[in-house]
Parts: sequence; C-alpha cells; structure tokens
Amino acid sequence: MNMEKRSLFYWAHMYLHFDALRIGAEYGTLKPAIAINIVRFCFLPQEDPHSRYVIFNPETGHQLSDDMELHFLEIPKYRKKTVAKMNRIERWLAYFADTLSEHEKEEMKMAAPAVSEAIQATETFLMDEAAYQNYLARESAIWDYNTDVRENRRRAREEGHAEGLIEGRAEGRAEGRAEGRAEGHAKGLIEGEHHAALRIARMMLAAHKNVAEIEQLCGLSRDEILALQKNNPSM
Repeated sequence: MNMEKRSLFYWAHMYLHFDALRIGAEYGTLKPAIAINIVRFCFLPQEDPHSRYVIFNPETGHQLSDDMELHFLEIPKYRKKTVAKMNRIERWLAYFADTLSEHEKEEMKMAAPAVSEAIQATETFLMDEAAYQNYLARESAIWDYNTDVRENRRRAREEGHAEGLIEGRAEGRAEGRAEGRAEGHAKGLIEGEHHAALRIARMMLAAHKNVAEIEQLCGLSRDEILALQKNNPSM
C-alpha cells in the first residue's frame, strides 16, 4: 500500500488544489495543509498511536514551515481507558476504534462537543438506508480488491516456484528458481491488481462516478474506463 507515499500524494494535492494560487497572487497566500490519516493497521515504529510529521533540518532541529503536517492515528495501538482520563487525541481514537459503550458515548458527548457531533452524524448516517448501502458497496469493493491482491500474490509465488523448479532442472536449479519466482510473481501481481482495479471501476461506474475520479483512484487509462462503460450501457 505504501502509506507514506500515499499520504504525501494526497497532502500535495490538497496544498496545491484546495487553495490554488490565482494569477498575480503571492506564495504567502497559500494556507497550511494538515493531512490526518486514520488507519486500522500498524506500520510506524513508535508505540504511541498518534504520530505527527513535519519538515525540519535533522542537524539543527529547525522546522522549515508550519504549512506541512502529516498526522497518523493507528487504531490498533490505542489502549482503552475511561473517558475522564482521555486526552483530546485519545477521545478521537476511542471514537474511531468503535469501542465505546452507550454509557461512554453519553459521557463523550458531554466531555467533547466535536466528538459528540461526529457520533450524532454517524447515528444519522446509519439511519439513511441509501447512504448506508453505498457505504457497504464501497467497503465491499475495497475488501474484494485487497482479497484479489493477496490471492494473486499467493498464486504468483506458487507459479513462480513451479516455473523455477522446471527451469532449474534444465539450466541450473538455483538460477531457474530465482528467475521463475521473480517472473511469475511480477506477472501475477500485475494481472491481479489490474483485475481488482477493473472490478472497482465497474462498481464506481454503477454508482455514476465520473471518469476522471475513477481514473485517479483505480490507475486505469481513460480508454479502459470508457470501454467498460460502453460494454455496460446501464452504467
């Protein structure tokens, strides 16, 4: 997934496009961009569930600018505690971890107005059947994509191993295994990820998403997306 580069990409997009410079404007008019990444997996080395990154000089510690901040909230690292003992970040972690009892939710609403609004918005969202079904469809697409990628990686390893053994008998066991594994692994990954991208693109077309958005999210060419649309007129 390469979460580091993904976060930088979206931060750059936000900094450049959400408050784009107009002709004749100065760079000083650009507003800070703060990216907050909430993830349900651990990938950073520190134990604290909240991490903040900025641009600074590693030799002097001088921070270059306040305009760039990347925050990561790693949900699995959160350790539950009573609402009264939570700090501001921990309240949000508790909300996103979805571990609050009904009593704790009421406590949270009293202690943190911002989190209270989020809880109320969630409850309203869950009452909207159409919005909830769209959410489930999107989650299913993501699960399918991740499953496809994992499955094709597994197949690539197996096929690469088999090809390597066959070639190894003819040209040298060690060399054949290495080449076969590498070629089979790469081929399987490419085909699997492309297949998953096509599946997600079909679901997005069915949800009437625009071609540019699908192109950016799925990494498919415009021609591929238009071909999918043409083959499925109902989209």
